Amino acid sequence: AALMKDEIHLPLISARKKEIADRQTFVQWSDVTERELIVPTSLKETSYEHLPRILQFRNARQKVFKFHVHRGLNTIKWTAVENKIAAKLGKDEHDSFPNIGEFVRFFLKHSRKHSYDWSMVNTVLDVIKVWKTDEEFTRQELDGVNPERIRQCKTLPRCWNSIPELPVHVLSGTTLTMELDAGNIYIIETTELLKDIPDGGNLMEILTGLKLPMIVAPGDCLFHLEASGSGKASLRPIAIRLEYVNGGHRETYWFPPHPEANESSSSSMAWLLAKMYFKSANIQIHTIVTHFALSHTVPEVFAVALLRCLPREHPLYRLLVPHLRGIIAINVQGRQFLTKSFGIMPILLSAGDNLWQLIANYMKKFNYSQLDFPAYCKEKGLTKIPNYHFMDDALQWWDVIRAYVDDYLRLFYTSDNIVAQDTELQDMVQQICLEGFRAFPNNAGFPSQLQTVSDLIHYITVLLFNSPIKHAAVNFGQFSNMAFVPNCPCAMIRPPPEKRETISYERIVSSLPVRDMARVQIETVYTLSCFNPFDKFFLSSVAEDKEDLISESMIIEDELECLEKFRQRLRILEARIRKRNEGLKIPYDLLLPTRTPLSIEI
Repeated sequence: AALMKDEIHLPLISARKKEIADRQTFVQWSDVTERELIVPTSLKETSYEHLPRILQFRNARQKVFKFHVHRGLNTIKWTAVENKIAAKLGKDEHDSFPNIGEFVRFFLKHSRKHSYDWSMVNTVLDVIKVWKTDEEFTRQELDGVNPERIRQCKTLPRCWNSIPELPVHVLSGTTLTMELDAGNIYIIETTELLKDIPDGGNLMEILTGLKLPMIVAPGDCLFHLEASGSGKASLRPIAIRLEYVNGGHRETYWFPPHPEANESSSSSMAWLLAKMYFKSANIQIHTIVTHFALSHTVPEVFAVALLRCLPREHPLYRLLVPHLRGIIAINVQGRQFLTKSFGIMPILLSAGDNLWQLIANYMKKFNYSQLDFPAYCKEKGLTKIPNYHFMDDALQWWDVIRAYVDDYLRLFYTSDNIVAQDTELQDMVQQICLEGFRAFPNNAGFPSQLQTVSDLIHYITVLLFNSPIKHAAVNFGQFSNMAFVPNCPCAMIRPPPEKRETISYERIVSSLPVRDMARVQIETVYTLSCFNPFDKFFLSSVAEDKEDLISESMIIEDELECLEKFRQRLRILEARIRKRNEGLKIPYDLLLPTRTPLSIEI
């Protein structure tokens, strides 16, 4: 590894410049943003088959990926065939589920038919046992697939102005105003992002023949942080606000039933249904914004700039490429199979017909500062939330990554002047800012240059943490959270209830996806949650000397010493997470170093 300033031979200097010039001929920025919306700039090439070999997966990995994708696409094709045949036979009724228990049987039958990994199936069965409880609802909002949406709320959003007085049993001995002032109220919001998104279903009908509305009903949820009798704090949901702008319905507010209410009572049924609509709204945000936009399109910007600006000999190339090497290949295929108008997302999600508009709604306020995870947690008031295992593990990951980056970069950048004068580095930083986020006001706050070693360490920590680490947290838990469809429906097929409705069990079941939709949801989340046999992880659980970072591009003694210190910190993190998980009913293992792939390749 060497910086440009360390090259003393003209042929080597020329070779570095030629390598970059050659690479820039096939690694090019797209010259248009998606539908001229505020979204990160992607690679120009849109076909995986036309990517240069250096940007593609190895053949063996690609075969495994295509097998899973084609199985999912075949599910959609057979659904279309079956629906067309049914239409010709005059069968207009959709194959809906008669009860919740049938969803369980359908899930198990589908899992056996397609030979799913039974350890993954068992995690879903653990969720099914407790999915109706408020405790499990809270756990999934904190440690599920969309764990960063919660924030402390000291003033209710304007759309909550009409909230009625909370039932006495919801906040015994206190009031909502008092708890807001005390900083004990938290909120997860989807209304601001979903309020102008039309219902889906148009592309579903075109692709599958299934004529059903896919409801986009924005929902927000309030949580209360309270001390229990044992003195331990706990977080629980206390109110849900639903809105159905597309149907012209007035907003409705829903509250937990009285503790003595029967599970089959109308108040219990209403609260369960409200949670379903809220989770359906939140999963639109997860899949389209948190997962696709933030964990795929943003890291792609980093990868394109890296390849366009840094030669292989640059220490930053050697540091970053193991963690960014797969993002271009997976994103190009993702845009082919998932997000296009004929892809899976419009069939899977209520908001899928308008996914780029939803991304743009979020990106209007996106800023570089949001990627600083410790600062984000502090700003949002998250640090006092108990049992927030995602946050706890992610903060430890941030510290481990930062220490690694610090150790490594100080081998080469011994003064601020070296950072300021590294033209290759400055080119990369400038391209991320001016090209990658050119559609954003003020380039989303990304710096256009770095002046100090501390600035560089922070910047590279941000890049690394928000690539494979963040992706692991929001991707690999999808099957356990979403495979049992009532627990997290990707689409509801009836508008949310109006307040005067008496909610029955039948109303709940009739609001949920039909079999064709459930089949696509289960197959999609299984495909996305599976590790590839060719994945490499931050720590290998089997053959550490062959399968983890040591087999990557760092070879000199000082670099290997940095790697060994990094691995030792990861072993400590692994041990801490496993020890913590011993006391959990449902372990949180998404950020175990032995389960966190080095790069985003699914």
